[in-house]
Amino acid sequence: GSFTEEEKLRAVLVCFDDEALLWYRWERDRNPFSSWKQLKSRVLEQYSTTHDTSAGERLLTLRQEDSVRVYCRDFIALATNAPEVSETVLEWAFSNGLKPRIRKGMKLFGPRTLEKMMSVAKLVEDWDLEDD
Repeated sequence: GSFTEEEKLRAVLVCFDDEALLWYRWERDRNPFSSWKQLKSRVLEQYSTTHDTSAGERLLTLRQEDSVRVYCRDFIALATNAPEVSETVLEWAFSNGLKPRIRKGMKLFGPRTLEKMMSVAKLVEDWDLEDD
């Protein structure tokens, strides 16, 4: 249903927990929210990891710095928030962000989907670790 601005501002309280709830109370007491739009804007300003780039843009520059599993987790988190990015671009961005040794090993298998690329990259890394 549709709620009034005031109802939204009151109801949002149950959505916050721990740190976010402390932040909300601090903000509300010192600089009360005048509208739902202002509240949304301030929440995004407070909790966005990057203020000036979209998830899609961050996907294109994401690089594997840790394990393939961590990279896949980070990649999926960004991709989930970037529905506008096509499957082909996702595949390119995923491959491009891998460490060069992992990327080369993965390409030898010629995986055809993003899911296959992720599982093959994990295998390549596991084999790479066994060689060390």
